[in-house]
Amino acid sequence: MKMSYRKIAVIVLCCVTVALLIWFGQKRGFQWVSADAGARGSATGNLTNGTASNSSMLSALPERRSDDATSRNRLPRSGMDDNRLGIYNESVRSLMRSNNIAKVDYGSFQLRNVCRSFLHGQDGKTAVKRLLALPQTDKGDALAIGNATEAERLAGFQRSLYKCTKLYEGARLTQNDQDEISALPSVLRYRAVLNSLRNAKTFDGAETLAALSDAASGPLFGALSSLLSSKVDYTELVNAYGKEQIDALRSLTIPLVLCRMGDDCGPGGTVTEQLCWENGICGDYVDGAIFANLRDRGLDTVAYNRFVTNVHQALLTRDTSIFRKQKPTK
Repeated sequence: MKMSYRKIAVIVLCCVTVALLIWFGQKRGFQWVSADAGARGSATGNLTNGTASNSSMLSALPERRSDDATSRNRLPRSGMDDNRLGIYNESVRSLMRSNNIAKVDYGSFQLRNVCRSFLHGQDGKTAVKRLLALPQTDKGDALAIGNATEAERLAGFQRSLYKCTKLYEGARLTQNDQDEISALPSVLRYRAVLNSLRNAKTFDGAETLAALSDAASGPLFGALSSLLSSKVDYTELVNAYGKEQIDALRSLTIPLVLCRMGDDCGPGGTVTEQLCWENGICGDYVDGAIFANLRDRGLDTVAYNRFVTNVHQALLTRDTSIFRKQKPTK
């Protein structure tokens, strides 16, 4: 009987010991997972603050100063959700066959704007030399030209050519490519949006407002580029800087606003590299590079930064007051 009690006591003691070991192991494991999660959360927070690609940065963006190199230079893709960043590495043919009109826009319109290096091919080196040889006597035009050396611009061209060649899969779009996609529903829908915006005389109609909403929410970078070029009212900049500056400032406003909407404007981005080789404005981030160059040219950038921020915010909120008023026909 004593042996039975003794055996029972041993068994109970063993069970208690095992239970304690399991509990202790779980406790330690829980603490380790929590610490790891905290570390990863901290790292993710730092990364988010560095790239500003999450939606929360969208609402905070207007309060940031683009002419503050330490803040804006770290905001390459401020409007783009992480899940859609893959658009920058997707081939042009895949983009144009997509059911997503934002991808159709990027493949059929925007890549032509930011992959001119591929259209030039190796002859682009000659194009760079011609650009460098152009006289920069006009003060207004000089605002859109940076101080990058020939070597820096040629290096930017080579980086752009390399990336764009991959995006185009080494071959320009053929007529067969164009014919194959022309009747796709997503392509037809995109063209309807684009034509509605291009032909708009006012932005009060329901159809035009719907097209504007599609362009801003996409975002449809190509369609927005067309709007920024031909429909936005730049009178505020004329009043602030004079007519001789307006062409250069308008040309810079387009990439600045599109970058804040989420275009490929970070290190190695298509917009970043094209700005470097075509304009001689080189830097890791488009926004910071442009504003740094403007300050180097002696421009007080406060009013310009405010204008760019207001245009960006207006597009996000569908505020049509930024567009030129159509003159009444006689």
